[in-house]
Amino acid sequence: MRLPATLLCATLLLAGCAQPSSTNGDAADPGDPATPSPVEALHATIVIDRGELQEEEPVQAVVTFDPDSRPSMHLYNDTGTPRPDAYTVHDLLLDWSTESGVPVTVEYHAALGYSVTSIDGVTAHSTQGGRWHWGLFIDDERNTQGIGSIPVEDDAEYEWRFMHTSS
Repeated sequence: MRLPATLLCATLLLAGCAQPSSTNGDAADPGDPATPSPVEALHATIVIDRGELQEEEPVQAVVTFDPDSRPSMHLYNDTGTPRPDAYTVHDLLLDWSTESGVPVTVEYHAALGYSVTSIDGVTAHSTQGGRWHWGLFIDDERNTQGIGSIPVEDDAEYEWRFMHTSS
């Protein structure tokens, strides 16, 4: 049986529009704009320096992170505290704590937001001679913002130093 020419052309035209399907697990076409691109993992360095309080060498670790994750978000939701829609220093510290098993304690302050109060049992405290606290340095520059307001930059260094401030 012969198909009329118009039906044959329509059949061939439609056959050319069909997309090949894959059932063998082939990867998506990276050149296809509809294919989502994988999130590239980023890296930041964390340094924990107990300072003059303890005579240990600073601990240093590279943390690989997903910039789209928000491990500290539940704390902000619980307190109704706003935070940037970014992977923050707070998130980095929580990821490092989880990976290393080193406990970290943070505390919320209305004026500052969250700040670090204890790392591995070394706790901020006041004495007659002043105050001991965990100071944050980003690429060797002192930071005075809360840890939830600072987006993490790829390949940056975030150092917590246990410091003494005289009264």
